[in-house]
Amino acid sequence: MNKIRQFNVYNFHSRIFSVMCLIGLCLLLVLGRVFYLQIWNAEYFNELAQRQQQRTIKLESKRSPIYDRQQRLLAISVKVDSVHALPQHVQEPEKTARILSPLLQMEESVLLEKLTSQRSFVWIKRQISPALSAQIKNANLKGIAFIREYRRYYPLGNFAGPLLGFTGVDSQGLEGLEYEYQELLQGKKYNHVVAQDGTHRTVPSADYNHSKDSNHYTLHLTIDSSIQYFAEKALKKGLARMDAKKGIAIVMETQTGAVLAMANVPGFNPNNYQKYPRSHYLNYAVSSGYEPGSTLKLVTLATALEENILQEDQAFFCENGSYQIADQVIHDVKPHGWLTVEQIIQKSSNICASKIGLAIEKETFFDYLQQFGFGNKVNIGLSAEAVGKVPAPKDWTEVDHASIAFGHGILSSPIQLLTAVNSLGTGGMLVYPYVIESVENKQGRKVKEIQNVAGKVIYRFGMRESKRVLSEKTANRIKQFMISVTHKGGSGSLAAIPGVEVAGKTGTTEIFDEVTQAYSKKEHIASFIGLVPAANPVLTILIVIESPKKSHYGGTVAAPVFREIAERSLIFMGKGMISRKSKAQTN
Repeated sequence: MNKIRQFNVYNFHSRIFSVMCLIGLCLLLVLGRVFYLQIWNAEYFNELAQRQQQRTIKLESKRSPIYDRQQRLLAISVKVDSVHALPQHVQEPEKTARILSPLLQMEESVLLEKLTSQRSFVWIKRQISPALSAQIKNANLKGIAFIREYRRYYPLGNFAGPLLGFTGVDSQGLEGLEYEYQELLQGKKYNHVVAQDGTHRTVPSADYNHSKDSNHYTLHLTIDSSIQYFAEKALKKGLARMDAKKGIAIVMETQTGAVLAMANVPGFNPNNYQKYPRSHYLNYAVSSGYEPGSTLKLVTLATALEENILQEDQAFFCENGSYQIADQVIHDVKPHGWLTVEQIIQKSSNICASKIGLAIEKETFFDYLQQFGFGNKVNIGLSAEAVGKVPAPKDWTEVDHASIAFGHGILSSPIQLLTAVNSLGTGGMLVYPYVIESVENKQGRKVKEIQNVAGKVIYRFGMRESKRVLSEKTANRIKQFMISVTHKGGSGSLAAIPGVEVAGKTGTTEIFDEVTQAYSKKEHIASFIGLVPAANPVLTILIVIESPKKSHYGGTVAAPVFREIAERSLIFMGKGMISRKSKAQTN
């Protein structure tokens, strides 16, 4: 019996020992597994967990603002929500698509395809309004979440759209200044992490300090919002009055070249540019080419005077309105007999201008046109600037030579013509136009140039060095002739401003039809360019209006628009002696 008891006790202790060993072995295995997971292979499993719980996407940081010369904001980036989904966590895709469809104005089928995607992350809609974001958040939809992004906002709406341009949803400049200065305005891309909480709802990670990676080159323009408003308003009214297709107005400081307004009508609102045709995006003031017509007569006569081919008291016979050169007949709007040089500009005689032009050697005439900037970019600092076209003199026929003298047969952009005629208001100095006064760097200091690491200047802003293209005597004499244009009997009398002397010139051009390969008798470009006040010009203003239907003469179509812009701008700037009567008419 004792042996049996001893055996049972031994057997019992053995079992306890075995169980304890088994438990110890299990604990050892568990500890080993924990060591393997938590210490030995911790980095791998940590990355795996992050891939399961987080999504990383690249976003653009805050884009730098754009200001006008009065420090008014023209473009700024504001925080908005972008809605996205993690399809594997969308519990009821059909119901979710049905709720989101009317809110986002998207087809249910499109949303359902996104919500049932095999991808781990899909954008639903970028950069939505705060009100819409609140509505979707209130719906509390599983698998739907939001990321804070920056959206470009233009506080003045439908204002200077073709000049400013716009950006896409990824903060990429697509048109205008936004495109041309993308490198300076854009922020750097950063990683944004979207995490899941314990209930599989997505939540954005803590806000990243986007601003620290921004280039912070703030643009300060020469544009004055008030004068830009005057220009756009007067241009819209002028187009409506003449039932015209489109128009351009440029206002520039005569002595500096600073562009105060650059209006294109019709324009667009860059806040919702998608609603407008692409033709509205173009800044025709710098990107279009047209035949300048009679406004170029100023250059023709200035060249002849400068070269002593013409005497200012000389008179020319204008053939009573019809003059044949080779196989072409040149006409004047009204028949004229003998006209002095001043009257040739005042009455805008094509015939007399062609006679003077033919007296100038081809090569000499061509050289002056190039000196005035025709056929070359003025490098204003805007995208898609047109070069224009001046045929080589060796290719000129007698008809070409005569036609160029009154503004046919060459192509000029509006900004080129403005630059050329502006030299008559500066005493013969060609002053280059510019639209960016300076940029502000990260340190808050305004700078006129930016250099690369090698010290080479890659951007230069503000007024540039001018060059002489005419003697002061010739420039002032032509300017005096231009004053007669706005007096009674002149072709641009509707540009006259009571109390202020205006020097100007009208232009009317037939549009060349590419289909018929001939000049149209129905489609015209009417223009007017002027300097105010004439004695000491402060502003140079160009108006170009395409395809007016009720009249096609520059003096009738464009001159009144010039007058309204010039008058309002001078009052605003406090320049010139403007009569009370004129102010009352303006207001």
